Amino acid sequence: MSLDGWRLIAITLDYPHHASGSGYGQLARQIEFDSIVTPPTGVIAKGYDRWVRLCQANRMISRITRRRTATEVRYLLKHFFRGRRIVHVFYGEHHSWLLRAIRKGRSERRVMTIHLPPSLWHVSFKPGQLNKFDGVILMSESQMQPLRNQLKYQGKVEVIPHGVDTMRFSFVKRQVPTDTIQCITVGNFLRDYEALARVAKAAEGKPIKFHVVANPEAAKPLTSLTNVELHYGISDARLLELYQSSHLAVFTMQDCTANNAILEAMATGLPILANGVGGIHTYVKGEVLTVIDVDDPAGSVAKILDLTSDPSRYEAISASAREQSEDFSWSTIVERVRRFYSEAVHGE
Repeated sequence: MSLDGWRLIAITLDYPHHASGSGYGQLARQIEFDSIVTPPTGVIAKGYDRWVRLCQANRMISRITRRRTATEVRYLLKHFFRGRRIVHVFYGEHHSWLLRAIRKGRSERRVMTIHLPPSLWHVSFKPGQLNKFDGVILMSESQMQPLRNQLKYQGKVEVIPHGVDTMRFSFVKRQVPTDTIQCITVGNFLRDYEALARVAKAAEGKPIKFHVVANPEAAKPLTSLTNVELHYGISDARLLELYQSSHLAVFTMQDCTANNAILEAMATGLPILANGVGGIHTYVKGEVLTVIDVDDPAGSVAKILDLTSDPSRYEAISASAREQSEDFSWSTIVERVRRFYSEAVHGE
């Protein structure tokens, strides 16, 4: 669906570790784009890989092809000379190498979303590279100052948070546990499972059990702990069941901006315990967030026990978690993104 006469084009991909209702790719299902460009597959992908290998001796060609540029090439071949268009690169860290280098025409507006925290920008960005983009969408307030100061970006920028499917991840009214406190954590990227292992060890002998949904490599530090149950490769239905049957969500992270799992946990009504790094405060506020210190495992265990000690307080926090999650419903996020596109077109 065009916007003020401008066609909408998305450059995106779906990450295999995301549940079917998770991830930023949901935006492509919520906005009616005129075209969605994804990485090539099958014969085209094999042909591109072969061409890259043949060109390895050419420094200039190998320099641009080693960076996941196949998706951008696909966009340029199909759309570069086809009238007015807004192109949104959903993952600017991965699919904007060529667009950062190629001069933009008058009939094109470029928008990217940045997901990585500033601590990892050195892997993907250099100062001044993003100024061929008309707008940048950030995932958290923690990215704003570094974007201006570190990357020297001068264009339009706005924090438009990640969304969550509040219908799929539905609220369950909970009561404080009478026996074992069930805690859940989900995810792989930038998780600090060594810190969670220290918390779990400190909780031994106490009525606390940890459910960890992660891949085997990420969850290695937790494999020998008797009060931890590891869940590998589970279905979407099983993931939802784990959220809804847990009492608390506990996250130990190295860094973060947006966090699918935190939003999903909140949507089902789980109070959040997390170390206060990166963009956590963009997504969780007030009593819904209990900040833990990863260097104080015993203190973290005490906070888990305290959160479930007062039934009325626990139920109030659970209801607030769901209420906060509704601010991140995809319908709300889509409205803000479409407004951002319009402002990028008109230079507002």
